[in-house]
Amino acid sequence: MTEISVVVIVYNDAERLPAAVQSVLGQSFGDVEVVIVDDCSTDGSFAVAQGLARRWPGRVRAFRLEENSGAGGEPRNRGVREAVGRYVMFLDSDDVLERNACRNLVEAAEATGADLVSGLCVRLHKDAPVERRNEWYAWLYRQTRTLESVAELPDLFVWD
Repeated sequence: MTEISVVVIVYNDAERLPAAVQSVLGQSFGDVEVVIVDDCSTDGSFAVAQGLARRWPGRVRAFRLEENSGAGGEPRNRGVREAVGRYVMFLDSDDVLERNACRNLVEAAEATGADLVSGLCVRLHKDAPVERRNEWYAWLYRQTRTLESVAELPDLFVWD
């Protein structure tokens, strides 16, 4: 069994999809598959996804929804249905993973026995004259913690 399936959703983002997929394939945690789900793009994203699947057979698989869903939930759900990993992660086509992201999250899940783990995301704004970085919902991640129930911090589902 594959340890981690990373579901990468894409919609009209053919240009950035390869970087997202490469960030998964380059993880320090080796047993990772990529499940790309295209939300019925019109820009060639699915052709790029198929090319990536051909380039890395057995590590990358590509699927396409028959019609655009208009949001991220349906492509993520399709990715979950296709995933074979013990753990499932989500990534958008315009995002990349830090090299140790998969290892860090699996280690957190195994150390705590948690059903769900999440980590800080840093947004890079490259379109500004000076590249800016800001932490996405940093207030959620000020401390490392284990919760017994999402009811202890329902903002995790509202904001992240």
